[in-house]
Amino acid sequence: SLDRFYFEHASQLFQIVRHVAGPLSLLELSFADEEDPETAIRAEIQPISQEEKEYRCYAMKRRLNSRCKGLLEVPAIQPKPEDPPTRRGQSGHAQGNASKGESFYPPDELASLKVEYLHRTVKDFLEKPEVWNMLLAATKLPFDPSSSLSRGFLLRLKDHNQDKLTGEADNMWHAVSCCWRYAVESEINHDGSQTPVLQELERVTDELQASPDGTDSMDVQRQKVDIIAKQSAFLKHRTLTGPYQRRQNLSRGGRT
Repeated sequence: SLDRFYFEHASQLFQIVRHVAGPLSLLELSFADEEDPETAIRAEIQPISQEEKEYRCYAMKRRLNSRCKGLLEVPAIQPKPEDPPTRRGQSGHAQGNASKGESFYPPDELASLKVEYLHRTVKDFLEKPEVWNMLLAATKLPFDPSSSLSRGFLLRLKDHNQDKLTGEADNMWHAVSCCWRYAVESEINHDGSQTPVLQELERVTDELQASPDGTDSMDVQRQKVDIIAKQSAFLKHRTLTGPYQRRQNLSRGGRT
């Protein structure tokens, strides 16, 4: 059974995992679970250190264990055949952040672990209306998983650099599109302005797409950059007249 002391936080974690479209990595959940909503706005645009990555991921694993009691878990990575047997224990930082009994992973592998339900039957049980309503009732203040995910993916984007503009895996465009998507969902479903997040998203994409001399560093990505620019252009002279007007504007595919 879930610990009553952590029940509200467990409810928030379950809501985030249920709401996200597609798999969520351990590092991304750590970003979305930030207690201070301003962290995503204040954070610098730079890759986080290996030490911070390890600390975040091991802390998030322990949080899942203590809050969700194994109902949400992080499956273990199987070593590659060519990996030496001692590889997992050679990282001094990992050993420093991992508790007794935890597996040792290189920071990038640890960060990429996906958060999953223990079993499909757990997901089905939690999504039963009576069970889900009980979980929702555990959050004393209105909790918005869309807002948490939007800010989480903004932090994920700031963890990227120009080397991640392209590539099949772990490129910045997934973080950009998810940040945008969940910010818009939050405004529609919770009647709250996400202007600070969207303004910061625009600033970060502008900075990441430009080379140090101010020119476009990746012409091959121009189409994607143009899409992001069009999405964020509404921020100029943005005026909201209320929830109803905002929904009308969004339904037309634009904002005023």
